[in-house]
Amino acid sequence: MPPEEILERAAIAFDHLGRSKTLTLGQGARIVASFRGVEPLCGDLFPADDRQLELATWMLMLISDLDGVMRRYRQLGLAGETRMADVPLLQDAIKERYRVVMDGRPAKPF
Repeated sequence: MPPEEILERAAIAFDHLGRSKTLTLGQGARIVASFRGVEPLCGDLFPADDRQLELATWMLMLISDLDGVMRRYRQLGLAGETRMADVPLLQDAIKERYRVVMDGRPAKPF
């Protein structure tokens, strides 16, 4: 997937994951899972901007981290129907990871 498309889709996903009041853990897990296996592609004809490529890579890394975090919450026994807004630590983690990327710094591991 082109880096620009990754950035656009990931920004929408992070926004929805961090701000939705009705999104459940199950729905959030499906959003995050839709990024599994996605890699930033660069074409020879239209090479990607180095900064966009780097940001897209960071976004994918953060979403992969969130995939693991959400899986851990599910393993703790939280039902898939639990609203993500009712899990403040998860919401804080999502918002912090998004801020890190938007500030242009590489992500710290969880």
